[in-house]
Amino acid sequence: MLIAMMFGGTSAWAKEVRVVEPEAALTEIGRKLEARYAEQLNALKEEILKSAPQVDGQLVAALLKAYRQEVSLSDALRKASVAELKAGDKDPKIDAAKKEAARKATAEAEEAIRQAATSSLDLYHAVLKQVGTLLASDRLDAQLVKMVVLAEATPGGLAAFAQQGEAQEALVEKLLSDTDLMKQMVHAGGAGAASMDRR
Repeated sequence: MLIAMMFGGTSAWAKEVRVVEPEAALTEIGRKLEARYAEQLNALKEEILKSAPQVDGQLVAALLKAYRQEVSLSDALRKASVAELKAGDKDPKIDAAKKEAARKATAEAEEAIRQAATSSLDLYHAVLKQVGTLLASDRLDAQLVKMVVLAEATPGGLAAFAQQGEAQEALVEKLLSDTDLMKQMVHAGGAGAASMDRR
């Protein structure tokens, strides 16, 4: 996920369904808080991107293409497997030919996936080699976890809570200054987990 975030978001890898609650109308104080949290988020993104190793754009494009091909081949395998299961049950001679053709199509689809996975694996390794030093290090952990919390909770969402009073603003500030607490929050499912539990 870290790699995907560095290259423009996780949507390139998977579509995540999230429950998004409408943010409360912000007061003047809330808008100022939102601007401050948004500024922190942007500063963290810049800092992380400056520290992150550069990855060959063509390599990333090839990796994404290979991933899409694997998804397509998986769909083809699923269809071939279903066809194999449904292959005739009426005329034994015709059914045998249909079943054999379906088995052959399934085997070909399985082999195509194996080949695509092998080439994808080589691309994954090449990308990981370029970002390995960042992934092996914990020097950006505090910035990364704070960026995730700010992005997931959203500056507007944090501001809507913080504008309710000094105690709420202090809670947000305490959260954003406590790396261990933010790590626990992210590991527990992020800022949206508590919102979804209330439903």
